[in-house]
Amino acid sequence: MLRDLTDGLRALARRGWAFYQKQTPIVRVASAGIVLVLVLWMATSDEPEFEAGVVQSDIIATPMQREEALAVIKQTRETAIVDVQQDEVFVSYPAATFPVREEGQLALVQQFTNADEIVEGRKRRIYYYNPNGKLFAQSDGVRGVMLVR
Repeated sequence: MLRDLTDGLRALARRGWAFYQKQTPIVRVASAGIVLVLVLWMATSDEPEFEAGVVQSDIIATPMQREEALAVIKQTRETAIVDVQQDEVFVSYPAATFPVREEGQLALVQQFTNADEIVEGRKRRIYYYNPNGKLFAQSDGVRGVMLVR
């Protein structure tokens, strides 16, 4: 079985090499350059991973003043849909202001959560939705801020 697998991989590599050799010199150089850049990029990127359901409390280190908290809430209300129903808050971000990277999403959620707590004087349950309408994070007084997958 292992021998069949290795023979199949060798045959695939031979076909790929034959296809590569049939290309014009400029296409070969360009494709080799693209592969080299991708390999270097993957080897040198060290993007931190955040595990869903794990509280990450170390991103925001400095305490926020009330004026800063009011400014964060005002800015969020201007750029996102914020709906308050009883003791729960629902925040839906548009694509234009939604961070692509998870650490940016987490920082955004932590910032709004901290601002809401400072302004309201208590922790409320907050649900955060991405531009597709899918829940990506939530916060409450018991578990804190959590990313959801």
